[in-house]
Amino acid sequence: MKAFNGNGMIPIYPVIKDYISIDYPDMLRFCLTNPYISSVDAGAKYSKEFELDMQVACGKKYSDQELNEIKKEADKVAGHMKNICRECMHCQEKFTCPNGVDFPKILSLYNHYTFSVRQNKDTSELVKKYAQLKKNGGDCLECGECLPWCEYKLNIPELLKQAHKALG
Repeated sequence: MKAFNGNGMIPIYPVIKDYISIDYPDMLRFCLTNPYISSVDAGAKYSKEFELDMQVACGKKYSDQELNEIKKEADKVAGHMKNICRECMHCQEKFTCPNGVDFPKILSLYNHYTFSVRQNKDTSELVKKYAQLKKNGGDCLECGECLPWCEYKLNIPELLKQAHKALG
C-alpha cells in the first residue's frame, strides 16, 4: 500500500493540518493497523524519515476504538479532497506540458489557496507567487495531453482555468 498517495499526502499535509489532528505518524500507524495490508511503501527520502517510519512500525497498533476515532477524524477532510491535486508529481515523471505550463506548480498554489480561503487565511502571498510564474493557468491550451498522466483522473485544464480565475 502506498500509505501517502504515492507521497502525495506529504506535501499537501501542511495545507490540511488545520482541519484534522492526524499527523504523519498517525497516518502510517493507521495503515499498519489494517490487517489486510501486508506492506506499506511510506516513501522515506531521508534517513531521519526512515527512522521515524521504523519507530512507528515497531510501536503498538491502534485499538478498535482508536481506529474508529482516526477514521472519524480523516472523514473531516475527505470531502475537501475532491478535485485537489495530491502533488505526488507522478505526472511529471512521464509528461511535460507541450506549451510549457508548469501545471503541478500552479495546482499546488491553487490547493494552498483553496484551503487558505476555507480557513479564512490571507492568500496574498499565493497570489504574488502566481503572478511571478512565466506561464500561468490562462496559458493552458486545453489540449488535454496531460489528462492520461494524472493518477487521480483530475481534469487538469479545468483546474488550471479555476486557478487562473482565483489567483490571476
